[in-house]
Amino acid sequence: MRLTDDELAQMWLRYTADRNEPDREALIRHYDPLVKFLARRAIAKAPAHQDAEDLISNAYRGLLEAVERFEPERGLKFETYASRRVSGAIVDGQRKDDPLTRSARKR
Repeated sequence: MRLTDDELAQMWLRYTADRNEPDREALIRHYDPLVKFLARRAIAKAPAHQDAEDLISNAYRGLLEAVERFEPERGLKFETYASRRVSGAIVDGQRKDDPLTRSARKR
C-alpha cells in the first residue's frame, strides 16, 4: 500500500509527536523501495568479498536511524535525508568489515 503525500505527512506528524510503533512500521514499509534501490546500487559497486546480505542489513539499519532522527519541521524531504543516512550506513558497514585500514586500502 502506497501512501499519498497527505497521508504520509500526517503519519510523520503523528510519529514525531508520540513515536508510536504502528506509524514507525508503516513508514519503514513505505520507504522500503528506496532502501532496496540504494542497497542494489551498493552491491553492484561492492568488491566480491563483501556479502550482499550484510550490505542490505546495513542499508536497513540506516533507514531505521533515519526514521528515528528525522525532523520534518526542518523542511527537508525524507527521501533526501534517508538516502544520505542509508548510503552512509552501507559505507560504514563496508569499512567495518574490511580487513584493511582506510590508509592501507588507499595505497
